[in-house]
Formats: sequence, structure tokens, C-alpha cells
Amino acid sequence: MNNKIPLETTTFNDFVQYDILKSALDQSVHFEEIEVERPCSPVGLEEYWYLSKTGDDVWRLIRPDPPYRGSWSKI
Repeated sequence: MNNKIPLETTTFNDFVQYDILKSALDQSVHFEEIEVERPCSPVGLEEYWYLSKTGDDVWRLIRPDPPYRGSWSKI
């Protein structure tokens, strides 16, 4: 994964890939972090939601928590 923000569902091979995407999202002018309304998991995984300013789609970013690989996906 490079510094581009993927527009398809993605899982992470390691924490480095997650950190790169999180940093790109935080610096992006095309995505805005919004409040998590319904967490994906009741077990307290670290989760962020982002609004795509170009398409009004909401995306969820979930930090890896082995064995779960984390994910970036459209809600």
C-alpha cells in the first residue's frame, strides 16, 4: 500500500500499512473524520469513521488487533 487512499475494502499485513493509511487520511482534504455512530465490534477495537467529501460515502478504519488484521471499508 502506498500513500494513496484506497477506494476498495482493504486489510492490513502489518501495523505499518495501517499507520500509513491513518496518516494519509488525517492529512487528506478529501476525507473528514466523523463520530463513530455504531462500532463494528462490541469488544472495543480502535475504530475511526471518515466522510468522503467527494462522494458523501462513509468509510470505517479499524486498527489491527491480532489475529484480526484490521480493515478499511465503506459503510
